[in-house]
Amino acid sequence: MRGENRRSSASKGSKVTSDLPFYVLVSSDEFLRRDWLLQLRSEREKLKKGCDIISYGKEDRTLEPAEVFDELRMPSLFGGHKVLVIEPADDFVRRNGEHIISYMKRPSGSATLVLSMNGMPSDRNLLKALKKAKSLISLGAPRGGELIRWVVERCSRYGKRIDSAAAKALGDRIGDKVGLLDSTIKRLMEQVGDKARITIEDVEGSVRDERVRARYELSAAIARGDKRGALASVQSLGKRRTASDVYRESIPYLANYAAQMKAIIRMIDQGMSQQEVEGAIGRRNAWFLIKEARSLPLSEIDRFADVLAKADYQMKTSGMTPGVLLETVVISLCSGPRRQANTQRRYY
Repeated sequence: MRGENRRSSASKGSKVTSDLPFYVLVSSDEFLRRDWLLQLRSEREKLKKGCDIISYGKEDRTLEPAEVFDELRMPSLFGGHKVLVIEPADDFVRRNGEHIISYMKRPSGSATLVLSMNGMPSDRNLLKALKKAKSLISLGAPRGGELIRWVVERCSRYGKRIDSAAAKALGDRIGDKVGLLDSTIKRLMEQVGDKARITIEDVEGSVRDERVRARYELSAAIARGDKRGALASVQSLGKRRTASDVYRESIPYLANYAAQMKAIIRMIDQGMSQQEVEGAIGRRNAWFLIKEARSLPLSEIDRFADVLAKADYQMKTSGMTPGVLLETVVISLCSGPRRQANTQRRYY
């Protein structure tokens, strides 16, 4: 991985730089785990002039430590270095902490063991031993500036340069889901062809900002009172952002949407035409906003504002997670009365 983080005894990053006989690889992201293993294989092939990877796949609770350690000490059938991977190894580690510590004291000199886990080991003695040996690798999704650097490095790995502004735009559009980012980068590289550098114009022209569409679908579903559609939009946003990020971005968006709807409703009630409303809000072809405003009673918009204003207080005092709180808010926003189409019925 990237150089040892002195503030933490667990290595963080995405580059393999050490030649150790044993690793516990921890990440909830399958793409990050697999990408690290591919890099390990590449490094071992260079260092050992050959690498044979053996994977036990999903551990089925019948795998015994003696079987694993005997395999590690046997020479590789194809020569060179052997890498043995158990993935996921959470149950194997839970059952065999003492055996693993014993192996770490006398590891094989011709093989590398990788225990790939979704979560941190719970055995305190094992954790202490792993940290002392610098064998604990913790992978997390890159954020902020790290995400931009990740995109730049990824493009470089595939033989392309990318402007930092383009890398940021790509991260903004896709989010920190690195597997989705990687596939988008590959698709973008095919689209730019022989160009050596990917620019922000390439990103803006080829990569749709799914957040914009998902947010519009969220507000449109709320205007219809469509709970199922609104929750589906929240889930779509969650594919590209963490629950905290989705909450932090969605609440201000919905508050602005409510304020815009209130302004449009007042204009409609004053008898303003569609063209006049569009001119007043500074948006052409805003017929969909006007249509949504016509379905929402003014009293309902006031309730929207109240629900959204209370969300921050609920976040701090209720103990609810951001994802659950956002879903609760969305359901509440969908639950009030709506004006009936093609009628003069109004709610106050």
